[in-house]
Amino acid sequence: FGQTELRGLQTSERVFFELEKVFVPLYLAETDPDLDEISEKDPQNSALQTFARRMARVPVLEVVKRHRRLLIVGSPGSGKTTLIAHLATRAVQGQLFDGDTERQNVLPFILTVRSFTDSKLSPENIAQLTGCDTKLVKHALTTNRAMLFVDGIDEAPRKIAPQILKSLTQFCKTHPKIPVVITSRPSDTVRNRKKALSDFVTTELLTMTREEVETFIDKWCLAAELSVRKDTKTAERKGQESADDLKQRLERSRSIQRLAETPLLATILCIVHRFLGQRIPEHRVTLYEKCTDALLYEWDRSKFNQTALIGEMDALAKRRLLSGLARKMHEQKHAEVPEAEVLDHFIKELPHLGQSAEHAEQIIAEIRDRGGVFIERRPGFFAFSHMVFQEYLTALTFFPQDYKELVEYYEDDWWQEVIVLTAGTQGADAGRLTRVLLRQKEPIAVFLAAQCIETSVQIPLKVREQIERRIAEFVPPKTKEDRNRLVEIGVIAAPALIKTLGDDLPLEERNSILAALAAIDYEPSIGMLSRFAIQPRENERLRALAMFAIAVKAVNSKLARTTFLATLPKLSLDVTSYLAVAFLANINENSTDKPIQAALKLLLDALPAKAKKEARQAIAHAKAAADSDPAPENTEL
Repeated sequence: FGQTELRGLQTSERVFFELEKVFVPLYLAETDPDLDEISEKDPQNSALQTFARRMARVPVLEVVKRHRRLLIVGSPGSGKTTLIAHLATRAVQGQLFDGDTERQNVLPFILTVRSFTDSKLSPENIAQLTGCDTKLVKHALTTNRAMLFVDGIDEAPRKIAPQILKSLTQFCKTHPKIPVVITSRPSDTVRNRKKALSDFVTTELLTMTREEVETFIDKWCLAAELSVRKDTKTAERKGQESADDLKQRLERSRSIQRLAETPLLATILCIVHRFLGQRIPEHRVTLYEKCTDALLYEWDRSKFNQTALIGEMDALAKRRLLSGLARKMHEQKHAEVPEAEVLDHFIKELPHLGQSAEHAEQIIAEIRDRGGVFIERRPGFFAFSHMVFQEYLTALTFFPQDYKELVEYYEDDWWQEVIVLTAGTQGADAGRLTRVLLRQKEPIAVFLAAQCIETSVQIPLKVREQIERRIAEFVPPKTKEDRNRLVEIGVIAAPALIKTLGDDLPLEERNSILAALAAIDYEPSIGMLSRFAIQPRENERLRALAMFAIAVKAVNSKLARTTFLATLPKLSLDVTSYLAVAFLANINENSTDKPIQAALKLLLDALPAKAKKEARQAIAHAKAAADSDPAPENTEL
């Protein structure tokens, strides 16, 4: 009790740690239907309050204290089961309801719904499911000292699922003072909560922020080192070195950033990083291959028992089974698929993998219970745990003779990542694929060909040189129209812009690149912009523009805000003065855009007072010159 297993370490024995040492606090958003009710007396204020509550990231402990009946909805891999263990541990320690003496000393009972064999929620069944003495359960219930945690209500055995809901509803009526917390994947139980669990407040378990992911990495790497080293100081040092390395790679790689959203996927990244000698593959095809290996083999092996059919299949067979399904889904532009289609696909494909078609239903049942790469998103519908896995597995199905068909999708952003990943798959002819791309009409095809260089090392030199010549037609942008075209292309063009910025270019061209990067939502550019801003040999106005680009991203990016504040002390007074001019000018220009105005004002406050004073003087001089001269001096960066 109070411990969690550290999975995927390939040790001879299972490794357990104190939960509090590795747990990363999670956050909820209230999604209760009652939030949609707008007061007729004060509709404007009521609507604003509703919006604020829906947008708020509220700590789980705060929500638990606030509501006696709580339904927590989270996608597979979002950490629901670990969260329940964390809450129960705090309850045992008397720390779950700090400040509430009435509920301070509660006794938690965790019920795993998929283990139910009887629908009755009686003291006897609770005792049997939790391994407790029946007398203890009865005493806790009659004295209102019990707290019930029901994990995975959506996983109830289908034959008794309706009865379980009825029993749970009756339990709450019989014991109105006993707190009950239920977890569920998105399901009909949640959508039809007016019929069942009507007095429960529904909340959504949110994906992790960058800061939370980094905290998770710190704790996981330390726990991994402590599991194999007796010397605590050495383990702490090695753990921190490993965590720092992975976080730096996270900052530089959009591929890693896309993955690190849930505790499950963050765990897989940590496992891959550890077993590759504290490395993460530079090529994202290899990264996704290693992550799917970890999910298909290591994770499944630890989740399933020895009699499970899916546990007997190796990673290659599982990958082949799922790749055809991924392509079907992608061709239909579906992110999830009905169970009937999954069953039909498995029946057709299993015999080709040495398995009986009769095993299809059992394998689906095992995936429903504990999937990794492929999961039951909601009752009767399956999906890949992250879109990158669907894209990667789809890419595995394309061979050189299929490239013309694949490239027909090049203008469709649903297919662009698949095209780039295909170039790096085993057996691919990347040179042939990029040549087909270069024959296309729109500029975005050229940038896709350039990204293929990142995913494949087998592109002939002549083709590489041709791609570089074509990229040079667009980057650096020569005119404002060129820049706007790159902004429209977006993240596909961003890597080429970053790469070109390091070249010895004229001032105006570097200015244009920085302006384009400011307008493209591409988080890996933030670190590069920060490094550019502190280069003492660079033009001071350009350095200020790089910082302004980070500031623009800071409106929606916590990483950008953190980077801005960390870089600011390293700048000279002249650079911060130019930056202050840009802030003051744009705050006025965007006065109707409250989010941007608020963000820029916040960052402006962080600038040195002397820089702001000089900026205001410069603007005043420019305004005075404009009043007396029909051709005013340009005060923009």
